[in-house]
Amino acid sequence: MFKKINSHILGWIILFFIMFFYAIHTSKDKVNILLLLFGLMCAVDVAATIYVWVSNNFQTHMTPLFFFHIIALNVWLLGASAICVAGMATMQNVRIKLLFVLGLLLCFMAIIGNGERSFLLGFFALLLSPFFIWHYKYKIYIVFLILLISIPSIYGIYTYSKTLSDRYNFGHVIDNVSIIWQSTPLEMGQYDAYCFDDGQEWLQCSSQSLALGKNKITLEHSAITRLAMYKSALHLIVKEPFKPHIAGATSVGEYLRSYYDKDNPYRIYIDTSVYSKAENVYGFGHIHSTPLSIFLEYGVFGFLTIVFFNFYIFYIALKASYRETHTQLSFVSKCVSIFLIGLWVQVQFDVMYPVMLKSFFLFFALYFALIHRSVCNEDFAHNK
Repeated sequence: MFKKINSHILGWIILFFIMFFYAIHTSKDKVNILLLLFGLMCAVDVAATIYVWVSNNFQTHMTPLFFFHIIALNVWLLGASAICVAGMATMQNVRIKLLFVLGLLLCFMAIIGNGERSFLLGFFALLLSPFFIWHYKYKIYIVFLILLISIPSIYGIYTYSKTLSDRYNFGHVIDNVSIIWQSTPLEMGQYDAYCFDDGQEWLQCSSQSLALGKNKITLEHSAITRLAMYKSALHLIVKEPFKPHIAGATSVGEYLRSYYDKDNPYRIYIDTSVYSKAENVYGFGHIHSTPLSIFLEYGVFGFLTIVFFNFYIFYIALKASYRETHTQLSFVSKCVSIFLIGLWVQVQFDVMYPVMLKSFFLFFALYFALIHRSVCNEDFAHNK
């Protein structure tokens, strides 16, 4: 447990302060190099994702470079998208603006090639966010127009998704999620077609689900498993809201398995499943929801602390972007505010693995250092 606390809490705090103190005491040129490296990493990851997608005959879920899984690219692909959106909105030179437009199209291609649905939702969120969070002329009319257009657009997506594969059939999920949610997690296997597929050997479902028989409503395996884990985790959160249970999002699945007895209605319907040659895996290792995972891991006080940290970053980013225009800090702040909105939407449907938190804490330590340097420079100029 102490090893997990060090890996998932103390280690990232120490990493944050190392970067922060280095960035406030080093030269401006070295800070610019660090910013450039983050931007370059974003560009490389976009290019690498597109390359592995195209070179594998447009097959999604192909992991580029040194990443352990496609989900680990969330910071970089959404970060690149945020930079391009900020560049499109703020650059005055038409040619540079067009380069950012091209970059945004490449980011969209990379996200499609990546194949993670949560990335796509995060991308559209950050694409629309400037219209809502920035100050500009005729804002109220433009926001009203966007909301007006969004109603038929959402319905169109809902309708069109029903023609797609099970993985992207959001309409089918929306139509049936309320019915499925009424079942206990232990019985949700009745909605998973794989539980009744005699040809598969990787999944073993609960006897309670099998006894109910295959329901006429079925969902894709990953969707129904997530719903079961959501309900299992929510029950535990409501039961013990103040208790920190475990450190590390990827340990939540096994924790839920050990917490509930085999016949407990809030234990999920999967007895065992095998993914990527792993043995005895209980559904997913995590619950595909960062807010739920944080609440379960650290309790209500830990959850509120992390929420406050995120909103504080967002607040100072918005404040810094309004203060001045056409400055480095203003541009970076715009990127940060857009990126956070995209990330917040994306992590509603997935979690931050430990390796992903490294880049997250390093970048935001660098950003806090930029803010600190700016404030110190202003104080120096004021007292001069």
